[in-house]
Amino acid sequence: MSSEFNYKHIRLPLYGFVGISKKEDAVLQTPVVQRLRRIKQLSNTYLVYPGAVHTRLEHSLGTLHLAGIVADRLKLKKSEKRVLRLAALLHDIGHGPFSHVFTTPMTWINGENYTHEDTTIFLIKHDEALSKALGREKDHVLNVFEDEGSLLHKIISSEFDIDKLDYLRRDSYHTGVAYGIYDLERILLTICKISRFGEEYFGVTEKGMRAIES
Repeated sequence: MSSEFNYKHIRLPLYGFVGISKKEDAVLQTPVVQRLRRIKQLSNTYLVYPGAVHTRLEHSLGTLHLAGIVADRLKLKKSEKRVLRLAALLHDIGHGPFSHVFTTPMTWINGENYTHEDTTIFLIKHDEALSKALGREKDHVLNVFEDEGSLLHKIISSEFDIDKLDYLRRDSYHTGVAYGIYDLERILLTICKISRFGEEYFGVTEKGMRAIES
């Protein structure tokens, strides 16, 4: 990996040491990202599974790590890799207390079509500390969330995306259940870009089908 993404290293249970860039570190230190330390990934699930106390911050760092691997596998431009990794780090900052449980009262205020991604976009647009940390990358990161037809958006959020690839393994690890255990290494080895009808999609080759189905 480029030295740019080895400015600091953070140790994560699923991946070992994960490198981050200087800009990613600045974004990580902002209050809107640091608050994810206090939001449990699975809300109140820890009352049933005592190990399920992992946070949205851990998941966001894991998703950032996968974003870097995917960018390299797909041979994305370095500028695209930077933006994808930053978007992965920020993709959950719109979550409120108790994660998805908080979405219901927010729909009472903002309408039934509200999602936490709406708050993510709002924070990227208006939070001063985050805007300063993102600098020139701000508009590019916003575009990842707003342009649903783009390849970078689909890598972050689609039927098959790096968000799911991280949280399925992470939730299984912390709860101790086997439902989300799958062959991540095989998937990462077989991911590819698929072009159809003028659009690019994120997928796997035929050799990765069994791993996806699992």
